[in-house]
Amino acid sequence: MPQTYTFASWNVNGLRAVLKKDPSFIQIAQELDVDILALQETKLQEGQVDIDLPGYRQTWSYAERKGYSGTAVFSRQEPLRVLHADALLPYAGEGEAAELVAQAATEGRVCALEFDKFWFVDVYTPNAQNELARIDVRMAWDDAYRGFLSALERETGKPVVTCGDFNVAHEEIDLKNPKSNRGNAGFSDEERGKFTELLNAGFTDTWRAANPDVEGVYTADPRKIPKATKLKEITFDEMLELASLGAQVLNNRSVELAKKYNVELEVISSINPVPGTVVKEETKVEGMLIKGVAKDTDVAVLTVKDVPDVPGMSFKIFSLLAQKNINVDIILQTTGRDGKKDMSFTVPLGDAESAVAALKNATHRIGGGDITVDKTCAKVSIVGAGMQSHSGVASTMFEALFNQNINIKMISTSEIKISVIIDEADADKAVAAIHDAFIN
Repeated sequence: MPQTYTFASWNVNGLRAVLKKDPSFIQIAQELDVDILALQETKLQEGQVDIDLPGYRQTWSYAERKGYSGTAVFSRQEPLRVLHADALLPYAGEGEAAELVAQAATEGRVCALEFDKFWFVDVYTPNAQNELARIDVRMAWDDAYRGFLSALERETGKPVVTCGDFNVAHEEIDLKNPKSNRGNAGFSDEERGKFTELLNAGFTDTWRAANPDVEGVYTADPRKIPKATKLKEITFDEMLELASLGAQVLNNRSVELAKKYNVELEVISSINPVPGTVVKEETKVEGMLIKGVAKDTDVAVLTVKDVPDVPGMSFKIFSLLAQKNINVDIILQTTGRDGKKDMSFTVPLGDAESAVAALKNATHRIGGGDITVDKTCAKVSIVGAGMQSHSGVASTMFEALFNQNINIKMISTSEIKISVIIDEADADKAVAAIHDAFIN
């Protein structure tokens, strides 16, 4: 059964200081609630802190030099094996390069944890320092680290996830002032080149892949909808809905934390010095009717046919899926006839087969007939607080789809959202039509 893991990486720049702050490290870690939390620059020696974080196993790597460097990983699962920076030495070559890596390996820079299905490697890459004084160490380290990661996957057959502080801005988009920083530590051609070599070795910069440069939050994906408009402001609730419905501008967890602590966010370009979009608790009431149109293709529709039309059947079906950690979104139940009814619902595409298997194994419990799955679906949604006080929003959306001859399979609504399930092949056309109907 496919399983989703959540990871977080944090350069704490001195963990003892973070432990004393409000909110504290413990509070933040509990709020993150991830499967694996990776730390860099812990600046600790063994025994200097005692952290009680229930539900997590702790893995530490300490520098020989006091108050310097260091990494740590907090994981819900017990690792099968743990490696540290000395595991890079076989990939450091010979001569001066090997000596440089050996020195850096004493600085607690790596926690590599092997689990059943993957490797997780936390790294604090050596800084090249002012005027690139330590660039030779950096170059030798990057080569050895790349070789180490590739060997883990090659020798164990498990994929490798690596995160941490790589001490490099790969492209101009990754830095606020790229022109004035060109050639400096962290943005030298040499360091950027080594990061390119890491990507060429088969690794993916997941943050940049999921977050191409944008100047704010738009009414639709501006890469697909040329008429998409940048919003000046949007509420936390609206942004949470858009993020959960397929918009890729902000991670919904970051918005949840900002809403909880009432911290305004501004989504801005990392290159162009122009105003972005402010995410906050309230916006002007006389604003736009809807704030955005989103598309999500990570959807499958399951249908359980001929379910007995008696109390408790919904509980039996969805409690079974809950036990398998399968999230259910839109639910549609037909009107009962002859003591039977059909029940359709959406799940993440990657969980579809697991859901089908779980339901088929429990046919004696739920008593239904055939179970079908449709993986050629997409969910298209509109979001906006303005629809709470305006009639005809659903009608306008459905008319836009009708004019494009797009059939609606399922509908879900909330106070500030309307979502429809349609054929995946019609998704882009649907977004464009709905956007034109509301925004233009």
